Amino acid sequence: LQNDSIVGCLLLFCVITLSVVISRTRVFLQTQWQNFLNTKRSENLSDIQKTAGVDNMLWAYIILSVSGSILYFSYAQSHFNLFILHIPQHLWLGIYAPIIALFLCIQRILIHFTNWIFFDKTSRQEWSIFYNSHIILNTIVLLATLIVSIYSDFTATTMLNLSILVVFLLKITLLYKAYTIFSFKIYGIMHLLSYLCALEIIPLLALWVLLNGITDSLTQIF
Repeated sequence: LQNDSIVGCLLLFCVITLSVVISRTRVFLQTQWQNFLNTKRSENLSDIQKTAGVDNMLWAYIILSVSGSILYFSYAQSHFNLFILHIPQHLWLGIYAPIIALFLCIQRILIHFTNWIFFDKTSRQEWSIFYNSHIILNTIVLLATLIVSIYSDFTATTMLNLSILVVFLLKITLLYKAYTIFSFKIYGIMHLLSYLCALEIIPLLALWVLLNGITDSLTQIF
């Protein structure tokens, strides 16, 4: 991928755009991660939530979708023999990126809906604020991992495993923050694990199966 001009341009676009997002949300990110271990209720949650900015979150999701599409394309290229097909690389990325973007949108809607059913308004706002900072951090770390992997000649499997490890470590922060925000008791640990598995782990596995199925179908057709 390091010699692919399209991938290089996409990564450059992601880096520049992410730099703008970080500069706009720097204070917001610093505040959230400095107070990561804080279990006290925050005040003025609506004002804090606005500091993230809807446009910044939209760009973060776009960058995350593009990064995810490049990551999966690297895997698919070596496991589905995409080299022998006459489909341009940008078309593959154009298929993967919208699917990942749609997945992220549906996942966010499901999280909001589930929280609306089970938790109070203050807890939902606090979770939404932290989740926004978590998405931006996910975008930063995943993009950095992707760039290092591509330009360090890592294999597709190594790149994928490294990215999975990074995502898993970040999910642990969600596990802890959900425990502190939603005030789960000791007996509620199983509830908490079910909550995160249903909204984080299982959707990611479903996305992986969907991408594999689409890629396999297209390789058989073409």
